[in-house]
Amino acid sequence: MLSSDVQRRLEAFIRANLSHALTIAMLAASVHLSPFHFARSFRNTFGVTPHQYVTRERVMKAHHLLRSGGMPIGAVARAVGYSSHGQFSTVFRRVTGSSPRQYRRRSREASSHDRGAAPGAQAAVDPGRG
Repeated sequence: MLSSDVQRRLEAFIRANLSHALTIAMLAASVHLSPFHFARSFRNTFGVTPHQYVTRERVMKAHHLLRSGGMPIGAVARAVGYSSHGQFSTVFRRVTGSSPRQYRRRSREASSHDRGAAPGAQAAVDPGRG
């Protein structure tokens, strides 16, 4: 098990570096552990592999970016560490069950509806963006 201090440092390191490739060796080095000991301890502590944890954090950040503005989906992909729109969309769909574009559209419709506007009253998403 990782100590609570190591957990906090690791979580902060991952959040601060989501836009970069994160390897087991990098994560282990950030908390001064060997890759083998780190991987075993990480899974025992968090209940998932480092890869699964990083993927979940990337998708959570992508949710926020997709809801909060007009950033093109390709830019969202890069901001959360994916080198291509296609790779990001595949992972996003596998984790959430919908594509980034579908998620953004539903979020905008829900936001518009929550503000009392009729669904669909929000400006249409340009299908060429992303």
